[in-house]
Amino acid sequence: MGEISKQSYIVMDRVIENNQQITVQTRKELYLYHESIESSDNTFLLSNVLDVSYKSGSSNFGVLYLHTIQGLFPYQVDTDPAEFIMKYYELKKR
Repeated sequence: MGEISKQSYIVMDRVIENNQQITVQTRKELYLYHESIESSDNTFLLSNVLDVSYKSGSSNFGVLYLHTIQGLFPYQVDTDPAEFIMKYYELKKR
């Protein structure tokens, strides 16, 4: 079955090029499925996700938090994750 919702997030890496430190931004996706939430690095069963929350930042970025039994996983976002969070809560009610 396909994804129910997705939310883009940004990973910032610092690299050295030509003796200068630069920040490289990579856009990735969080996918919400009926049984799990998947990022590029992790897969969380919905039964192991305790909560999903969002805190807006002072710049154009905010942080989407996945509260899991494995710990807290932050994802830096530059778009409003309200739809992703709403879909998560709809699935958890079932």
